[in-house]
Order: sequence, then structure tokens, then C-alpha cells
Amino acid sequence: MKEPRPHAMQAKYLLAQMALQDVGRFFATFGASGDLDYLGNLWDAIGQQVPSDQQIPCDGIGTFHSDPDGIPDHIVICFPAPETRNEAYFLAAVKQDDVARVFCLEKSENPITRQETTVVSEFAKHGRANWGDGGAASAKEFIDHVAAIIGDSDAQPISFIPMNFA
Repeated sequence: MKEPRPHAMQAKYLLAQMALQDVGRFFATFGASGDLDYLGNLWDAIGQQVPSDQQIPCDGIGTFHSDPDGIPDHIVICFPAPETRNEAYFLAAVKQDDVARVFCLEKSENPITRQETTVVSEFAKHGRANWGDGGAASAKEFIDHVAAIIGDSDAQPISFIPMNFA
């Protein structure tokens, strides 16, 4: 697989950081009562920071809302279709007691078989957790998977990489 596109990666990390820094503002901005054009405008503004031949149109960008059992307030952001590993299909911000848990469903590749797959990652203020196989690239299946992680007090990620999102 080729390297991830900077536009897609910058957008994923910026949105994760926004949710982690101020979940209330994130929900006000991207929730049902937010400005419907803001996400597309933000995507385009991020694209202005990369060369024009690396900009990704905002086709497919938007939000998804569902009501799975066992998950508190959440917003799922849908990204343009990823082309390579580490690019995200979706980012979910889940609000628990005015704190965000932020998950992504990312395109990945099995290191042994080289077959395309997905992985669920979680961003926290001090790092990135890998929750393993994410299943189908479906917003509904993704948020159900996130609900299962949140609902299992014994759940542990496969790995954790220290990073600074604060």
C-alpha cells in the first residue's frame, strides 16, 4: 500500500484533537444543531495546507447518527473514501461525563496476507490505542463495535502508542 495522504491524516488528527480538547464545543459544532456546512468547509481549509494535487474533494463527508444500545451521546463523522492504510472511514466522538472518547475506523492491511482490512483505533490525550479488527466499513457496524468496547469494562486494547493530543 502507498503512504497515507496528508490531507486525510491531518483532518483525522485535527478532528480527534478538537473532540479531546473540548467535547462540548465539538458536539455543538458537529451535532444536529450545528452548522451543516462547517465540516465541509473545515475539510476544504485543511486541504489548502497541502499541495493542490494532494487535496481530496469532500465527497462523502458528513455525520451519521444512530441510537445503539449501551452507548451515550455520540457523533460519527464520515470521511471521503480512504485509499490507503491509516486513512479513516469514520471518526466517532463519544461523550461521557463531559469527556470524549474518540475512535476511528481505519483502512488497514493484514501484515501476513496483505489483504485489506480495517482496524479500530482510539485517541486519548496521551496516545493511540489499537482495538484490533474493525469489521466492515459501515458506520452502523462501527458505532456498534465502539458501543461494545465502551460497554465492556474488562476490554483492553491490543496496543498503545504514546502521542500527545492535548
